[in-house]
Amino acid sequence: MELKERLRNMALELGFEDMGFTSAEPLDLYIEEIESRPDMYEWVMTDRFNVKRGASIRKKHPWAKSMLVLIRNYHRRRFPPQLIGKIGRCYQVDERKERGGEHQKIKDFFALIKGEGIRLFFDEETPARMSAARAGLVTYGKNCFVYARRGMLGASWLESIPILLDVEIEPDNPSIELECPSWCKNACIAACPTGALYSNRKMNPSRCIAFNTYYGTGITKTDLREPMGTWVYG
Repeated sequence: MELKERLRNMALELGFEDMGFTSAEPLDLYIEEIESRPDMYEWVMTDRFNVKRGASIRKKHPWAKSMLVLIRNYHRRRFPPQLIGKIGRCYQVDERKERGGEHQKIKDFFALIKGEGIRLFFDEETPARMSAARAGLVTYGKNCFVYARRGMLGASWLESIPILLDVEIEPDNPSIELECPSWCKNACIAACPTGALYSNRKMNPSRCIAFNTYYGTGITKTDLREPMGTWVYG
């Protein structure tokens, strides 16, 4: 069994929803988008954290030869009704602070990769959704979400985990295209309570509820307070 199939089988056996591969070439489309609206994205282009730097994969990690992307499904989880509308679901299953079963699953997968003699690295600056799209795992919606291509009934309650590898692995076909249904009349843009979505695949982070609940500083702008409702985080 070749390495690519072996790694995929390992991931599926551990309970990950899907896995794909892409090259370690720069994520050019992502860089182009960031550079086209620098005033909206200066908060993620700092010395401490810089997604443009993370998207320039080989420049930052000259040793990297390919990238593996995992899809983690949290669509199966049950969430406390009292937290719905207050804390985003993806943050309710975030185990970066409190290490649980999902964190252990990633550690186990890393151990299996290392057992193959492969160097790996998870870089938080690497744009996760664009990596998943280039690895053929997800497609984009007008709302800037990504949707699973295989499994999960095409749902968006997923986490993309890009992992750099020091071995050459044949990349999968990318799936960066927009795949909203033809009958949709920009319902997501009309429904966005704060007007953060202003065009197809275009979002103003400064008006996003998630941005304002974990990146915002000071008192929330007056025009955003009512549209943000009861959200505390995410």
